Amino acid sequence: MFIYRLKITVSHLHAAHATAALTDFLNSVQDKYGVHQYETLTSADPTQAEAILALPFADRERIRIDFNIFAAQFEADHPEEKDVYFKMESV
Repeated sequence: MFIYRLKITVSHLHAAHATAALTDFLNSVQDKYGVHQYETLTSADPTQAEAILALPFADRERIRIDFNIFAAQFEADHPEEKDVYFKMESV
């Protein structure tokens, strides 16, 4: 099984805590994809959170779809967050 590594960034949050939002997403996909979280990159800034994780290569596109759905749902649930930034990239 090949492993695919991703970096996820959540930033520019003001009312919500970025680490909580990122943790919600990671918890939602942990069992679904067998995600192995390598590292959560912590910041003193509560408006930004990042994580580096690994998952089976075959799941790389499905997790991107889930991430886009999560981001859209987050924005719909938190209209006060005008400039929230969600990013997923290969590492």
